[in-house]
Amino acid sequence: MTWPFGWLSPTGTEFAALVSVGFLGGMGHILLTESYRYASASVVAPFDYTSMIWALVLGYAMFGEVPTMMIVVGSAIIAASGLFVIWREHQLALMHKRGGDPDAGVAAAATRVRMP
Repeated sequence: MTWPFGWLSPTGTEFAALVSVGFLGGMGHILLTESYRYASASVVAPFDYTSMIWALVLGYAMFGEVPTMMIVVGSAIIAASGLFVIWREHQLALMHKRGGDPDAGVAAAATRVRMP
């Protein structure tokens, strides 16, 4: 609704900022996508979590947004789950290098479960 009634053309500085943000955001996305070609998703995906940190820092610095407790708790849960995935993948890789069966523990636990 703004366009036909209140559109303001951006200044040269604003236009340059818009183009820069678009270019850098697009390049960041392309580079993150290309990184999946050279490393497993469990290694690359946690780097995407840094966007949460940048959003918090830039939101506070540029707009004065103070994160609520729910945002901090949710961010901590997401970061912890990413770190858990990295740890678990590392454990599976070590087990695979030693010649162990990574599913052996799951199968053994499943056989102990008794169905009524």
